[in-house]
Amino acid sequence: NCLDYLRLWSSQFSDIGCLEWTDLNQCVEWENVQKTLEFISEHFTANDIDESALFDEVTLIKNYATEQKIKEWQEMKTPIDLHWVEIFQHFDVQQISYPQILQLVEFALCLPATNAPTERLVSIINNIWTEKSQLTVETLKAMIVVRWQIL
Repeated sequence: NCLDYLRLWSSQFSDIGCLEWTDLNQCVEWENVQKTLEFISEHFTANDIDESALFDEVTLIKNYATEQKIKEWQEMKTPIDLHWVEIFQHFDVQQISYPQILQLVEFALCLPATNAPTERLVSIINNIWTEKSQLTVETLKAMIVVRWQIL
């Protein structure tokens, strides 16, 4: 029962498995990037990613993020976002344009790793709601927007 429960809750992430290459734990392969492009194109029709330019950028990334470089990052326990910062800084120094891959990496890295921020906000809302139970929903929403600048 426990395994079935875990499979049920983890199956929601199967769609974004195509983004796994962005963690740079192994050399980037075009086939994986292409799956991400297909996912993005299927779910976000208003994208302007040029596949041939993306292929060129992936080739340049493969030249930079070699097995040796990836092993170095793993030994230093460098966070994933800093891998990409290093690559993009290298491209900037070399005056290499990378707008296509940047869109895919931004999309992948903007996804929350956990639901902790959401749970924190719900907890805060519950505390406010129970302390001042006569608040209207509109007032509570205004407090959240002003305090946490969201919604």
